[in-house]
Amino acid sequence: MGASAGQSLHAGGAVQRKVIQKKDVDTHYGKFKTTTFSKFETRGVDCVLEFHPDPDKIDAKKIGLSQTLATTQSDGSHTAIDPTKEGRRVQSGLGQDYTLDRLSDRNNPIYGADNLGAREGLDKTKQDNNTSSDPTKVDTDANGGNATYQLGYAYTEANAKKTKEASLYDQPKGAASKMFETTALGLEGTDQNKYFGSVKWGYKQNSAGTDVDISDIELASMGVPTQNFLAAAKLWNDNQTRGTLEVTADPAKAKKTTDLSDVDVAKGTKVKQTATVSIGNKSMVKVETLDSSTSYYMNVVDLKDTGDGSATAKVPVPEVFVNPATAALYSDAEMKTKVKDLPANTRMENTLCTTHGSYGMKIVDGADLGLTGYVDQTLIKREK
Repeated sequence: MGASAGQSLHAGGAVQRKVIQKKDVDTHYGKFKTTTFSKFETRGVDCVLEFHPDPDKIDAKKIGLSQTLATTQSDGSHTAIDPTKEGRRVQSGLGQDYTLDRLSDRNNPIYGADNLGAREGLDKTKQDNNTSSDPTKVDTDANGGNATYQLGYAYTEANAKKTKEASLYDQPKGAASKMFETTALGLEGTDQNKYFGSVKWGYKQNSAGTDVDISDIELASMGVPTQNFLAAAKLWNDNQTRGTLEVTADPAKAKKTTDLSDVDVAKGTKVKQTATVSIGNKSMVKVETLDSSTSYYMNVVDLKDTGDGSATAKVPVPEVFVNPATAALYSDAEMKTKVKDLPANTRMENTLCTTHGSYGMKIVDGADLGLTGYVDQTLIKREK
């Protein structure tokens, strides 16, 4: 089903507010829906996003949403909000500038979820972050929301199909643009660590900097998410939560927090982050020395995370292959019986290496998702 778009007016008709509601996007495993997608003031978007799983295709007691983010600052740079996240930003190739969208002191990649305990897996993620005694409602404050996420599920018990949507509420704002890829992931059950498709969405500031154009969800993947998610997820796995920061500039040009006067901070100085701020449309962090005696506002790019934070809970990162040109899919390893020709850039995972010059492959995206067979190993390459 397509989006229904319209215009509503604030009191007096002075300000128009573009509202897009209830756009549905199908994946192989279910349906993503936005129940609210509207401008937040003139600088962001209110997004309530749900994934409705298909119980005929999914067996998972817990399903969570995770997302990645690419930010373009007003000066055209893509610097992340703080040094830890900047260290997780994809620097080149597919997925460039994306980073997993969690605060840098969080160890759980599921949007909105609390930190997990040491050695706990994603299956221990709490059902939601509703702290009230009322039933959980993931929605805007104006609509009575009391949570920013909830887990879903889809499984069969005693011949009865049980389903619940996974959902999140996000209100990104600021910067010249922010673009997201959101995926649904099995956290517990037979389909633990399995992806159920992904969508992309976001907003872009207009050329005058006075308003934003919002882009409701569109299909990104029918199954395994794109490298805009996977490349950032790998860096999430490879790094820690926020730790001690170290000055890398020689010296760093900082500002005193007391009066915003300029001050040099020596290279190698160790500090701890206390807040993220924006000064003159520039993302900065508020830091203080390890003895808490002095604090500064510093540029994100003048600092690095030393890596002494805690481990992140790992998110699955399957290795995806593609065929740059049309390639035949065979039913046998000897490549004698052709099933069909795969279109260029079909996304697939390797399931078996053979002695016949072929790879056993499983299609993980597109119209042929789930199809298995064998492909000439010289005709495929890693997606990157």
